[in-house]
Amino acid sequence: MLFVGENVIAVMTLTHQMESPPPNYVSLRSQLIGYCIKKVQSKYLAEDMAQEALTRYFDYLQKGKVIHNPRAWLFQVVRNLITDEYRARRPHYVGHEWGDYEVDPNSIDADDGAMCAVGDIEVSRVELMTLMPRAVAKLNSLDRRYLDGYYKHGKTLKEFSCNEGISLTASKGRMYRARHRLREQLEIELAAK
Repeated sequence: MLFVGENVIAVMTLTHQMESPPPNYVSLRSQLIGYCIKKVQSKYLAEDMAQEALTRYFDYLQKGKVIHNPRAWLFQVVRNLITDEYRARRPHYVGHEWGDYEVDPNSIDADDGAMCAVGDIEVSRVELMTLMPRAVAKLNSLDRRYLDGYYKHGKTLKEFSCNEGISLTASKGRMYRARHRLREQLEIELAAK
């Protein structure tokens, strides 16, 4: 008899989950905005992120896909957007001058005392920029094309993926590997000095 009762409870629980009401989007939006404000310290950016998360949610539903826990899904989207925002704000340790290939060390302000860490070696930004042309020249053509397009010409990874007919994830992976190989090549150049 106890076994039957457990089955009834299980069936009632499943039925209750299947008939759960749709989420309160106004409440969810305000929760998302509150979470974003704590992370990015900007009300306007937080509102944009919450709006973007909800837009993606409705697009996802419109495609006929099912989201079992909308709140968790939306918060994950917002966390990803916050991570993307932090990555976009963080300057790349090489800077944008790397794409000029012929860097004049006198053109870089040496008085700022900017030091960069390349592997275990700490080096001044001026010295790093003088090594950059040799390091870039030793990369393969795909790496040079990605780094050159992104840093010198301002192409986005989405543009790379569209032009090459690959996914955005594959484009991000190629950029990550190109940066990694550039870092390795800079370490080799520094060790050879």
